[in-house]
Amino acid sequence: MCLCCCVKEDRYGDILPGIGLMRATVDYFDDMKAGQWGLVINNDPFVIFDTPIEDPYFGMTDEQIDTDTTVDVNTQDNYYAGLLRFREVLVMSPYEGSTLYCAGLTAGYDPDKYEFGCWLYDRLAQYIKTATVEHT
Repeated sequence: MCLCCCVKEDRYGDILPGIGLMRATVDYFDDMKAGQWGLVINNDPFVIFDTPIEDPYFGMTDEQIDTDTTVDVNTQDNYYAGLLRFREVLVMSPYEGSTLYCAGLTAGYDPDKYEFGCWLYDRLAQYIKTATVEHT
C-alpha cells in the first residue's frame, strides 16, 4: 500500500507542474505524521514537511531588510528554523531532485533571483494559505 493511502491523505492539486500536494490526516509510524504535508510524484510523497511559514522579508531588498523594524524576532526565528528543517528534507534522489527543480523552472523559479529551497518554501506557504482539498 502506498504512503498516501496509509496516511489517509487530503489532496490539494498540483503545486508545480506534475507535482501534487497532499496532507496526512493520520499518523503512519514515523514515516509521516497527521498534519504533515507531502510533495507527490506518481502517488508517492517524496518530500515530507511541516506547515511552512511565509518569508517575512519576501520581495524586500537587503537594504530594506537591514532597516526593517516591523518583523518581530519570534517571527523571524520561526521562519528561519522552518526553512532549515525544510532544506534538510530536500535531500533526495537525482531523479526526484531534477524533476522538482525542472518543475520549479517551468512554474517561474528564477535561479538568478532566489535560492531554490527558499523559493519553494515560500511558494508552498503562499499556496497552502488558500488551498482547498480537491479529494480525500
